[in-house]
Amino acid sequence: LHRVDRRQRQMCIRDRCGFWCLDFERVDLYNLRQMKKEMQVRVASLSGAVAVGLGAFGAHGLKQVLESHQTAEVWETAVFYHFVHTLVLLWISDKASMGEGPRRCFLFGMLVFSGTLYALSVTGIRWLGAITPIGGLALIMGWGWMAVWSARGRDSAGTEV
Repeated sequence: LHRVDRRQRQMCIRDRCGFWCLDFERVDLYNLRQMKKEMQVRVASLSGAVAVGLGAFGAHGLKQVLESHQTAEVWETAVFYHFVHTLVLLWISDKASMGEGPRRCFLFGMLVFSGTLYALSVTGIRWLGAITPIGGLALIMGWGWMAVWSARGRDSAGTEV
């Protein structure tokens, strides 16, 4: 960072090629929100691809491992919750007024809930099941947050505020 000129509302960065200046008056908040939404859609899309891939891998590539540990149903539960909450993440990416709370709850919940079930299924380490409810609690918190948001985030006509 080379300088910040508050009078001219600019921030300039110096590199080998010269100066790069950001004019604060030209920063478009709509574009920043759009970039955030696009990142949320990318994360949800990647999560969906991973859910489909893990579902197929469990059905074909890990079939013998899951049968030997008797955890095929656990794997299916992990894939199901992973996929359902991926769809929720995709849906709430369009709800900017909801804030970050539900998104973070769903992401954390998916990672912990489905992640521990995936690991338990493959390794057969049963104590991982004791961690799974923490992810489930995060998922429940995400749903609760959405319920509170929907009750507060709409006017009397039912339109989004």
